[in-house]
Amino acid sequence: MAGIKADAQTYEVKLTTEPIGGGGDGRTFLGSSDESTNVIVIDGTMPPARQEEVLLHELCHIADPTAPEFAIKAMSNGLYGVLRSNGLLVSDLIGKVKTGEVTPAEMAELNQHAEALAEKAAQMGFMRKGASSEVGSPSDPLPGREAYDVSEWKAACLLPEFDVLPIRSPRGVPSLPAMQLAAAQLLGVRPGPNLTADQKREAVRKLVWAYRGMKVEPPASLALL
Repeated sequence: MAGIKADAQTYEVKLTTEPIGGGGDGRTFLGSSDESTNVIVIDGTMPPARQEEVLLHELCHIADPTAPEFAIKAMSNGLYGVLRSNGLLVSDLIGKVKTGEVTPAEMAELNQHAEALAEKAAQMGFMRKGASSEVGSPSDPLPGREAYDVSEWKAACLLPEFDVLPIRSPRGVPSLPAMQLAAAQLLGVRPGPNLTADQKREAVRKLVWAYRGMKVEPPASLALL
């Protein structure tokens, strides 16, 4: 197959060995529903397994273009883990959908579209990268780390001495999505910090207390840790 078809549109998958721009990790998904041609650009210098992971992330964006980045990341990480563990991803996946290499001129033009899409997302109420947002209720996700000062970030983390596993907003409001992510990281179903057994137990203890402080039953599997 060449490219990926979704919602009556064809998404071209292109690799590049040049800086893509538009994102701190060196890649950008580009395209919108009002364009006849959509492009997924992936850093071709990455290992094949990482390219697969990035492609799945971008396909989740296609599946739900209105979802904020934190939700897309959770979906794609979960999907990637399931597919890899069941041997359903292969190293030539990118090769099967690659239609060519992107040029610097194409990257410049496509990144202009990316900025327009980011602005549109902001107008719809989604948080842009680098934008500060406060958690107003337990169902809200956390803002990015740039929204915290040093003391706020440490207070937000389950293990402040290591600056990891944040579960509270800059003002100390707990966030259930962040707590669920921390639980998944501690259970090993999401990538997380490299902790010793004692550090993990301490983080689990604090997380369980945080759940109970909100009058929410913690995941039963946490007790096993």
